[in-house]
Amino acid sequence: MAYCRRGPDSDLYVIGTGDGWECLCCPLTETVEVINGAKMYGSRHFKNISHLYSHLLDHVGAGHNVPQDALDRVEAEELGKEYVDPEIAFWLLLERLAAPRVVFEHLVRSQRITDMLDELTESGWESYPEDFFYDDEGWNQP
Repeated sequence: MAYCRRGPDSDLYVIGTGDGWECLCCPLTETVEVINGAKMYGSRHFKNISHLYSHLLDHVGAGHNVPQDALDRVEAEELGKEYVDPEIAFWLLLERLAAPRVVFEHLVRSQRITDMLDELTESGWESYPEDFFYDDEGWNQP
């Protein structure tokens, strides 16, 4: 399982292995070789999650880009807590509070209300007759 992958928001590639964790091609290790001008680094292996967390903080201190969620996940494991991604936690909370269909219908209704208000604004109406109503087809009269 990858804790972070090298990319625009990360200078590291950290994975869990069968017997610990590994910081692949770690910029804090010595250069192994240079290929076409690119430095190739060795990897660091950790058997203790606390050592990995300390290592990630060393990367932060060295000015490397370390994703906050990677630090949060390792810290949670170090403390023996379950890590839950904030975005996943949000959707889990929505599922607990309301059925997914209800959430979808609420979003559809919200869009319809927004459309209705936009139509009112564009038409220049300051008020509208009480017997008018708004549905899927727009403004209607009973």
